[in-house]
Amino acid sequence: METESNNPAHAIAAESDAADLPPVNIVAAAEQKLPIAALNDWITFLQGPSGPLFTEDSSFDAEWKRLFRLVTLVLLMLGAIIAIFSIGLNAAGQSWRDFASSSKYLLLILVVGAVVAVPYAFVLAPLLRIRITFVQTFFTVLLLGLPWLPLITLVWAIGKVWNGGLLVAILLYIMTLVPLHNFCKGVSVVARCRIWRPILSIVIPLGLAVAIFAANVVWE
Repeated sequence: METESNNPAHAIAAESDAADLPPVNIVAAAEQKLPIAALNDWITFLQGPSGPLFTEDSSFDAEWKRLFRLVTLVLLMLGAIIAIFSIGLNAAGQSWRDFASSSKYLLLILVVGAVVAVPYAFVLAPLLRIRITFVQTFFTVLLLGLPWLPLITLVWAIGKVWNGGLLVAILLYIMTLVPLHNFCKGVSVVARCRIWRPILSIVIPLGLAVAIFAANVVWE
């Protein structure tokens, strides 16, 4: 009796099955490693909301791991920037303690981003008929805002050392507007609404804040 290994028909079938197997995706395999996956997420979310994560009615239920590794990467970047500039100032004989002390307030943005999701989801969004949940708002704020924090910190640190003045202020202004626009775009995708609604939901509280600040300055 002829065995399967010596049977030409079986050999041809095995070769055909092997040809039908999908090729090994080297990029996908590499992305399973935590540092590469975190860096890939950082670069992706810098460009704004994109599929398949940001789609209509995205629940983000299985995205906690992605968020934690992004937060870890951002904290490492912030630590590296602060450490490098502090060491440089110390070597130049300048006051690095004031720089390091003031930079700690940048970390509060992580907390502020999470806290902002509460009034937005339960107050601002319903007022403008934006159908978005707290979890959706929470992930949209952090995933689209966190990647810009190291870049904003870097420009701020350069401004503290270099005293760039107007140029640094313009860069900081632009780097603040971009993540805000990305957030509005992400909300419009997830909540299936026109982008003017999220933009208005941001403009209203910012306008009130500026008005209150201006009133305090005038009355002092």
